[in-house]
Amino acid sequence: MRTLLIPFLFWNLLILLLVSIAQHLSFTQSFFPEKNSLITSFSLYDFFNTILGINKFPIAYQFWFIRDLMIMVLLVPLLQLILRFSPLLFLLGLLILWLIPFWPINQPSSDTFFFFYAGAFLAFSDISIFTFDKLGKSILFFYAVFLVCGILTIGQELHGIIHRIGLLFGIFSALLLTKLIPPHTPLRAYLLWSAKCSFFIFAVHEPLLTVIQKVSYKFLQPDTDSMVLVLYISVPIVVVCLSILAYLITKQISPKFLGLITGGR
Repeated sequence: MRTLLIPFLFWNLLILLLVSIAQHLSFTQSFFPEKNSLITSFSLYDFFNTILGINKFPIAYQFWFIRDLMIMVLLVPLLQLILRFSPLLFLLGLLILWLIPFWPINQPSSDTFFFFYAGAFLAFSDISIFTFDKLGKSILFFYAVFLVCGILTIGQELHGIIHRIGLLFGIFSALLLTKLIPPHTPLRAYLLWSAKCSFFIFAVHEPLLTVIQKVSYKFLQPDTDSMVLVLYISVPIVVVCLSILAYLITKQISPKFLGLITGGR
């Protein structure tokens, strides 16, 4: 309730309100395609579907992950039974279904189910998430290989599987690279501090990212590949900076409110 449901409802209701206002303002109406129905004309089902994402993404679409995570929390008793009787076999089965991919249900997604259960498996088996560090630079090598292969196979049948294997090596690589950060340094201290902002940034980065992107493209009208690349890199940086600034301001004004909308993180 506190860490997932309350933040989920707050951010989706906030975005629903902002979108509804923007749909009726003359200078923002152009950002909404005509095919999108007005929120003010929603039926009761449309309203709940937009908030909860019953058969689609929630209106704050990044919160599909929080929605799926809440479902996984409810499934924990079932997962505990699986972990007692057939933990590794079930993990391998989920891995295969995730790689293919084949997943007969919409919620939770295969991504959520696989990675949630993988984390549960590691915890149940008392295996550190850094266990693959012992492979050393081999992890980085295979990540680079699958990254290149993934790029070269875009549009081909095997691309999905190659991309997902690359994601696994990417996770192992990211964990391995944390060892390169020296202890007791400003960089380490900053990264540990910025981790506190992560959920807030996750919550506000959309639609902020889309708004800044659309506005920047409308006014700058990039007509070269280099300009598009500059915007592609700079817009997310601007979003992160603005999000951290908003986090600091909110924390200064009302830390309790900040704790409420971020689940106490």
